[in-house]
Amino acid sequence: MPTTYSNLSTSPVFFPPRYVERCGNASSDFCPTNHKQYQQCTDIENETIEDGENETNSDYSTIHIKHEKKYKKGDSYERHSYSIKCVNHNKDESKSLQYSREEKFLLPVTLAACVTVSSQHLHPRNTLCTARRGDFIGAYYQLELHNKVKTAADLVSAAAEGIIKEGTRLGKIHEAKSLSQQLLAFKHSGDGKCINYHKIPSEIGEICVNLYTQDSFWYKRINHVLRTVANITLEKVKTLGPFCYLLYYYLLNNSTTDILTVYRSLNLTDKERQKFMSDKVKLTSFISTSRSRKVAEFYDGNTLLIIDLNMQSDMFATKSCGANISSLSAFPVEEEFLIWPGTEFHFVKYVYHMAKKKHFIHLKALKKKSHSSISSV
Repeated sequence: MPTTYSNLSTSPVFFPPRYVERCGNASSDFCPTNHKQYQQCTDIENETIEDGENETNSDYSTIHIKHEKKYKKGDSYERHSYSIKCVNHNKDESKSLQYSREEKFLLPVTLAACVTVSSQHLHPRNTLCTARRGDFIGAYYQLELHNKVKTAADLVSAAAEGIIKEGTRLGKIHEAKSLSQQLLAFKHSGDGKCINYHKIPSEIGEICVNLYTQDSFWYKRINHVLRTVANITLEKVKTLGPFCYLLYYYLLNNSTTDILTVYRSLNLTDKERQKFMSDKVKLTSFISTSRSRKVAEFYDGNTLLIIDLNMQSDMFATKSCGANISSLSAFPVEEEFLIWPGTEFHFVKYVYHMAKKKHFIHLKALKKKSHSSISSV
């Protein structure tokens, strides 16, 4: 029986259940270095294992289910296999954080200069400038949506195609096919619904949120590209833009206003930390935070961001900068609050805790004009 998620909207959306996770023994040379005894398999691998009867393949490995072994494609089963095991998180969710996702909740984030995008002719070169100034969503609008009539279903098709293209480039075609199929299953919800007023059908928005939270190459690719703005190309705007647009505007129209503080752990150099202590800072990408300080501190970075979301609102500005997506997440125990790109913060104060040897940076979210990435074009 599938699990129902319906926190951000009243429409029920069904996703595959997540009852078990199989994790590879990180002591093996084949497995990436990790301080945990076991490293979590990706969500797509988990689904593949659940669907398989005895032996199943992922992009880089073969998993022998009966013997609970996993080995790299092309290698000897006897010489290079390592164990996998089942962990039932539903029975004890308190233990699920031990299989951490440091790439999502610990890696540094990129800040952009706080500038206003002025009116300009819609030329590809200007579109690229818009993207590299930290307005990836606005760049996609300029390039693919301005003065064009497209439906939500069109964007779903484009987003699914982008997933396949990026997955193929990264050698993750199995994951890409699985993710794109999950997304295309909701394409019909956007038939005949033009992308006007940036309203995203709830079923499409919810599956986009769920896909972004799954442990796969996709969220990592989005984060990497949006956080290395100097290297953004028009091709990346085309492949990642449709999905980011759907995700961004769904969050914007289903924002959360009753969570006043969120937390994010980071490992920063002194130079990187200093950038957060400017008068104003602006994020270029989606940023995963948690409403639970305990979850953020679990990742044990040398710096903890404490973000005040309590904003004054008026008729011209949104009073939120993100949404509580925990009920739609593949990992609800993370209590994730997802902040959207372009959010600006005011630096409040900095504290260094000698005993904990940890830096604390307090930020306050600033008001932002509604749909500013579009209206500024």
